[in-house]
Amino acid sequence: MYSKSGIARILISYDNRRYVVKNYIAAKTVTYGTNFYLAGMIRSHRKPFLFVKIIHNCVPSKPSYEKLFVKEIPRRCIVKGKKPKFCFMGIMELSKLKGTIIKSTGLHKIE
Repeated sequence: MYSKSGIARILISYDNRRYVVKNYIAAKTVTYGTNFYLAGMIRSHRKPFLFVKIIHNCVPSKPSYEKLFVKEIPRRCIVKGKKPKFCFMGIMELSKLKGTIIKSTGLHKIE
C-alpha cells in the first residue's frame, strides 16, 4: 500500500551516484501532489553536469525505507546570467519511478 500523503526531498547535485549527498547546490522539501520549483546558482566557466535527486517515502510496505531517484538535468536548463530560466522536468508519479531503495534518511532532517 502506497502513502497518499507525505513529503519528498529534492536536491540538485553534481553527483549522479545513488546515495544522499551532504554537499548539494539547492534543496527543497515538498508535499506530494504539489508543484514546485528549485533554483540553484553556481560559478563556473563551463556548463556543469547537474543531477536532480528525489528522495521520497512512497515505498510499499517498508516504513523505514525510502526511494532515491536520480535524473540528469538537461543542459538546455543550465544557463548563464542572473535571470533564472525555468525548465519543466515533467510530471512524476513517485510510486512508479525506478529508483534505489535506501534506509530512511529522515527526510525532514536533511538540511
